[in-house]
Amino acid sequence: MLLEKDKNLLFTLASQNPNIRLQEYKYFDTGHRLTRPFRFIDNKYRDMHIKLLITLSDNEERNSVIFGGRNIHDGFLFKVKPDYSKYSSLIQYGQDDDFVHWNDFEMKVTSKDIAEATASHLLKFLNRDTATQSLLDFQDPADNKSSAMPTYENSFRHFISVPFNDDHALEKLYLSLIDSASKTIHISSPYLRPTDKILQALERAAARNVEIKIQTRIELIGDTQAWLYEEVNKESINKLYQKVSLFQWKENSILHSKFILVDGKLGFIGSVNLSRRSFIQDIENGFLIRSELIIGKMEDLFSTYLAKSKKITEAEKRKFLPSLLIQILKNQF
Repeated sequence: MLLEKDKNLLFTLASQNPNIRLQEYKYFDTGHRLTRPFRFIDNKYRDMHIKLLITLSDNEERNSVIFGGRNIHDGFLFKVKPDYSKYSSLIQYGQDDDFVHWNDFEMKVTSKDIAEATASHLLKFLNRDTATQSLLDFQDPADNKSSAMPTYENSFRHFISVPFNDDHALEKLYLSLIDSASKTIHISSPYLRPTDKILQALERAAARNVEIKIQTRIELIGDTQAWLYEEVNKESINKLYQKVSLFQWKENSILHSKFILVDGKLGFIGSVNLSRRSFIQDIENGFLIRSELIIGKMEDLFSTYLAKSKKITEAEKRKFLPSLLIQILKNQF
């Protein structure tokens, strides 16, 4: 999504304002050239997918964290195609552009303690080891310890996932969440291709009569690779529709919110799609939250999604060539 005009605007902004710092995340092969000769594909298509805005201030009420799934992109801000004809430096939308509104969700938390702790955590990522991409400063035993589920009410724990360097801690966290469920699991994810372990955890939950509802999308017109991502979702839909309740978003937009809610009291909200690349390939973040009040409000939001959706009750027809490409580049979806 980052065009040259976007990059030029950003770097011009930084060059004119010495208090603005930009860090362009680049990936490189740290080894395994013989055992993994095609690793360059992972490096080339890996995303820094963290979405986070933190404000810090001496004024207690101005310390906040905003997190969720939204990107800085026209489709996330406007419901209809914007007219930039007065601004020649911006990309002009043509008649045939597949402009689409991305319907998204964010949460804002106002708290000096949470804002400072999250900023400290983010700085560990920004100051990562350049040779290995590892976050070497994670010394706090509570940091990214995937087995440590919060036990006290109204707890927030920020989580940064670097799956190729943290032993897939995010996947382990999701497995713990799913395996802990005794009543309900509600998931919103526009892209649906869980890892084998997460798929098996969902099947275990269904076998013990946990109510599982997953909100997703089949038609993705307007996405950057709609012809591929639609087939990705169809593959998982065909595996799951007889085991869990799947719902297809029917509004004229792409529902882009990403969260998992467990038993009405525990949830993970952030940038993470229920897809292989979120757990294997990309850099992700989110908050693990234990709060019946907050998760209850998230359940209400989830209900509004279902009201604008249609339950999926049959298998989807697959297209051969994109389905084959998905199997070849499996970590990219």
